[in-house]
Amino acid sequence: MQSYYKPAPKPEALTDLLLAAGGDDKAASELKTLMNNDDFVWYYPQDYKNPIELFFAVNTQWRVGMAGATGLDYVAVDITAKRLKLKLNPLQWRLLQVMEGEALRCMNAVG
Repeated sequence: MQSYYKPAPKPEALTDLLLAAGGDDKAASELKTLMNNDDFVWYYPQDYKNPIELFFAVNTQWRVGMAGATGLDYVAVDITAKRLKLKLNPLQWRLLQVMEGEALRCMNAVG
């Protein structure tokens, strides 16, 4: 796997996130195989770097109620961002929320 940005996400981090978001073992295995291929290139615009890294870092920090996941624990997100020395501008914060919303949609999907 090549990456234009360092560090590139580890295949295990992405497959764990996929499984947490409701993906099945087959999809996780296929993603891991794809990422371990030398032809796979991980690319995202520089503005996306901090929100993506932060999202991977907080992938276990979900608020969960009787109906399932309700969103990220923003106190934990803030602490993690400070510890990793990641600063998010308003656009980057919105990108983090878009990823959160999509993960919630996947986790709370019925059927």
